[in-house]
Amino acid sequence: SMKTVFSSIKELRQLRKHKQQILEMEKNLARAMIKDLSMIPKVKTLFCEHIADVSISYNRKKLLFVILCLFAPDALAGGRLPKGLRMEISKIFPGIRPCTISNEVANLYFFYQHYKDFRNDVESIYESILDGLKA
Repeated sequence: SMKTVFSSIKELRQLRKHKQQILEMEKNLARAMIKDLSMIPKVKTLFCEHIADVSISYNRKKLLFVILCLFAPDALAGGRLPKGLRMEISKIFPGIRPCTISNEVANLYFFYQHYKDFRNDVESIYESILDGLKA
């Protein structure tokens, strides 16, 4: 009936408005704090003031998590790494192949969620790095 059609149109309009709001929220949440990828080595230097040996996989994961929080938070929520980021990250990890970095990104949020020491370390180091970048 005509009433059903008008009801569907009204519902569709509301749905589209809601979808726009959600897309806007997603865009804001995914926005990187730092866009300048040349800052990655400085982030590593500040990180290494807390945890010096990033050749150890567990420590590398912590650094990678902090870098993603700053440069690509969307990647920690299942989004893609921004163009050029993986290559810049691979420059600070000599001997680590870019595909290894991609594989590690996939499970970083799991580490953050399930390992308290990992979470505590990255949270305190993240705050310290933010302070160091402002200085």
